[in-house]
Amino acid sequence: QFREMVRKGYEEALPFFVAGNVEEQMSTLSDYTADLQEERATITALVGGDLVDGLSDITRSAMTVLIADGRISEIGPADEIVVPEGARVIDVTGKTLLPGLWDMHAHSNQVQWAPAYLAGGITTIRDLGNELEFATAFRDAIALNGAMGPDILLGGMVDGAGITGNGVIRATNAEEARAVVALYYEHGYKQVKIYTGMTVSGHVPRAVGNTIAAVESGMDQLNHRGLFLSIVFPDMDPSKLGGLYLAENEVSPRQVEAAIDFLLEHETVLDPTISLDLIRNLPWGTPVETVEPDVTQIAYELWEGKRFLAGVSPERAALMTSIERVCRSWQGQTMSCPSTVSIEKWRRIMSWADSLLSMSFGLQPSSQLGPWGWTRRRGRLKSERRLTSRF
Repeated sequence: QFREMVRKGYEEALPFFVAGNVEEQMSTLSDYTADLQEERATITALVGGDLVDGLSDITRSAMTVLIADGRISEIGPADEIVVPEGARVIDVTGKTLLPGLWDMHAHSNQVQWAPAYLAGGITTIRDLGNELEFATAFRDAIALNGAMGPDILLGGMVDGAGITGNGVIRATNAEEARAVVALYYEHGYKQVKIYTGMTVSGHVPRAVGNTIAAVESGMDQLNHRGLFLSIVFPDMDPSKLGGLYLAENEVSPRQVEAAIDFLLEHETVLDPTISLDLIRNLPWGTPVETVEPDVTQIAYELWEGKRFLAGVSPERAALMTSIERVCRSWQGQTMSCPSTVSIEKWRRIMSWADSLLSMSFGLQPSSQLGPWGWTRRRGRLKSERRLTSRF
């Protein structure tokens, strides 16, 4: 992913090993492309399906989409669109067409992700931490050389020194930080994860302190709700809050309202990764397919290491009320939120977790946002407050 280890005495050989891995992975991607990617028709007609265009909340029925040379050329009712002679016609009656999805927090560390993403309808990913040599080769093979896979937007990861630091690219002072930003910029990265230079995304660094200080220091986007929801305790030292701070402290509607106002004022995008929290807080040994029944449909290499989740104790799992507390604080104790551990309830939580963010924090989850720019639109009703992309 974004960590490298080499046996002592072999440090000088590390670039050789990295290059060898890139070569092997790109060869595998070439094989996938040759075996799985169909020859593109000059004109393709998707006929008779329902259409969700992403621009409204209306689903239009019996629609036809024409694609010419890889681009949508016309959309309209099936009984009005004239399908050109010789076009490849695909009957999609009973199916729903929608724009390609974005994975806004990816670590695509092997090429098996390429066909898996496309099969899941994901056509763009934001990679927030990867080995530079592999990440750029993977991106360019798809963008420049016709390999199969989603479009890849890269965010370069950097951390400070020390054993708790993450990744292989580190910066310990301003000069080194500038050099890292320049390195990523020269390689076509769109973001830096943690430091400034381009738009800035990342965890709230320990040295910075709380979420408010991070945003005021220039962070545009924040990753992982467990790290940034300390914003509801602006006067408390995050290091003293503890890992279950939302479950162990009262959260009032006034605190949530203040957090909403602050994030809207600074136009901050949230990348909450709630599904990751749910997975990590299941009881010890829960098979991953219990939560994701179709996981075995993707490449074995992508999930075999996660087959049996490390998980937490049953007692800790029961304290998933960190989500519930935020929900209850906003609803004034009027909404019934799950508080006991059952697989079915975990699945149900997945369906309303994104709605919770929009409802209680007034922000659209970043899975619905373009990452490189946004505008603000505030409504008077709390449920209408949101950030919207400029795309």
